[in-house]
Amino acid sequence: MPPWIERVVQRVAPLANWEDLNLSDESLATMKRILSDMQERLDDARSQNGSKNKGKPRAGVVTIFNGPPGPAKITAAEVLAKELKMNLFRIDLSLVVSTTLEETERIMKRIIDGAEEAGGVLFFDQAELLFERNEDGSDIDKGIGYLVKRAGRYDDVAIIGVPDKDRMDRVHLRKLHNVVNFDA
Repeated sequence: MPPWIERVVQRVAPLANWEDLNLSDESLATMKRILSDMQERLDDARSQNGSKNKGKPRAGVVTIFNGPPGPAKITAAEVLAKELKMNLFRIDLSLVVSTTLEETERIMKRIIDGAEEAGGVLFFDQAELLFERNEDGSDIDKGIGYLVKRAGRYDDVAIIGVPDKDRMDRVHLRKLHNVVNFDA
């Protein structure tokens, strides 16, 4: 990855275990479903040794981690990465969002394209910054659509962290595989 990306993308050592999570039974079940789904995709890809994907799944898993700021979401991402034996990369979207939508999308594309080579779990932190408010107080999309679309083509696991998924357009939410809720 280019050197400037190192300021935006932080490699995180996945050290957390299931016991470190404080999740509801429903959220824990969703986490285990994500893990199972991704393991199945990886196993399918590995069994197709002669394919051009060479052990990579055709498309990965995209999920929303919904809940208040704090360490719980990154801890959950660590658990998934550790279980999948993958790298974990935290992308600080506060350093990605630009004054123009085109620039923001260009930066996100370069990050995800670079991650395709390294492989692993991508955790897009502070995705609420991809929303902004109209003068009437309603939310508008400022890049979340691009992120959901591009993350849907990412080969491994992409996690989009937001404090309130209800601010997202329902069109984007329908494209996501799972939502894990974190309580305050």
